[in-house]
This record gives sequence, C-alpha cells and structure tokens, in this order.
Amino acid sequence: MINHLNLRAYGLSFLERNRDAFLFSLFTILISFFGTMIYLQLSGAGDVAAMVQDSAAMKEEDFTEEDVTWKSVFIHNFMILLPACIGVFSFGFISFWYIIMQGCLLGASIFYLSKDLSFWLVFKYTFLHGVFEILAIALVGAFALKPVVVTFKCLAFKKRFLQKRDFKDMALMFVLYVSFLFVAALIEGLVTTRL
Repeated sequence: MINHLNLRAYGLSFLERNRDAFLFSLFTILISFFGTMIYLQLSGAGDVAAMVQDSAAMKEEDFTEEDVTWKSVFIHNFMILLPACIGVFSFGFISFWYIIMQGCLLGASIFYLSKDLSFWLVFKYTFLHGVFEILAIALVGAFALKPVVVTFKCLAFKKRFLQKRDFKDMALMFVLYVSFLFVAALIEGLVTTRL
C-alpha cells in the first residue's frame, strides 16, 4: 500500500513539475492542427484532383498491407520525430517549430482525407492510434522544451537551475514518449490495418 501511495505522489508531483512544458507543447500541436484545417477550409484549398493523381501514383507502386507492420510504423514515426528530440540541444527552438510542422501536416492530412472519404472512415482509421501519436508528439515537445521552462523559472522566479530531478523528469518524459509511440505503432500496425 505504501508503494502505491509513493508512486501516486511521485506521479502527481511529476505532472505538476512538467505541466507547463507539456501543456505548451500540446496546445502548440492542437493549435497548428486545427489552425491548418480551418485555414484550408476558409481558403477553399479543397482541390482533391491533384491528390487523386498522387493517390493513383502511390497505388501503382509496389505497396501492400504486409509492408505495414507495427515495427515499420514504430521505426518510421521514431525517425520522423527524432529532430524534435535533438531539438533539446537548441533549448527547444528546433523542436517548437518541428511540432508546429507536425501539427500542420496532421491537420492537412486529415483535411484532405475528409474531402475524399466519409467522416466515420477517417475517424475509424486515424483516431485510435492518432491520440497516442499526438500525446507522443506532445511528450517529445515537453522533453525538448523542459530546459527552456526551467531556465525561465530560474530567471523569473529565482528557482534553482537544472536540478537532478529535472534530468530524471526529462528521462521519464522520453520513456513515456517512446511508450506512447510504441502503443500507437501497435494499434496502427495490428488494429488499423485490419479494420
């Protein structure tokens, strides 16, 4: 019982310490995601003809459902988000722009898919794993933005700069990021391809 209470207390403390970086990252993704869809809708960028040609060209390639395994999805998504991880060395500057780009790409993809397919079909094929992917992007963004948040709190509120606990939190955020990406890959590779 004591271990359960300690784990819960650590979890709540972890959430409190990293709330700012995580929420900033999550809101950045969501604003760029929905902002892109709203912009495309308002600008009338719903020209599906070019996308149909691209889709036909992709179908001509040698691509089968067997090529989409959870391992390939995991490796692909990890490599796509690797620059956001490395952005920690730029105090989150690269990561910030990279998560904006990821939100825009996801928003544009969903927008154009919804132009050609029904809402339920788009929802069915993207929502299950998409939630975990967005959370993984938010976690990698929080991981990369953590040094900026700590530096800001150090300068603004005279708090201590980068304590050992901050590095442990970043390590845990990275592990959570990989875990969410793994779950998303399992769902996309094993469940979504069979819907």
